Amino acid sequence: MLHLIFQWPADESLFLTRFADRDHIILLANASYAAIRTEKSEQYIEQLINKHISIHILADDLLPRGLNQAHLVSKINIINYVDFVRLTESHAQVLTWN
Repeated sequence: MLHLIFQWPADESLFLTRFADRDHIILLANASYAAIRTEKSEQYIEQLINKHISIHILADDLLPRGLNQAHLVSKINIINYVDFVRLTESHAQVLTWN
C-alpha cells in the first residue's frame, strides 16, 4: 500500500502500527518536518525501515520549509513528481493521511 502523509501525528507510536511490511510512505507538505534528523525521528524511521517500509519525501516540499538533504534522516528517499506518479501507478491501494 502507498501512504500519502500530509500531517505527521503527535503520537507516532500509535501511527507506526498502521503500516504493513513492504508499504511505501510519501511525506508531503508539513509531514516533511517528520523527516528532520533528530534522535526521535531516527528511531521511528529505523522502526519503519526494519519492517521493509520505504520512506520518500517530495523534493518540492523541502525548499519552502527551508530543508534540504543535509537536514533529513539518511534513509529517506528524496523524490520528484515523476517518481511520485510512478509510485502511485504501481500501487493498487493508496491511502491519504491528513
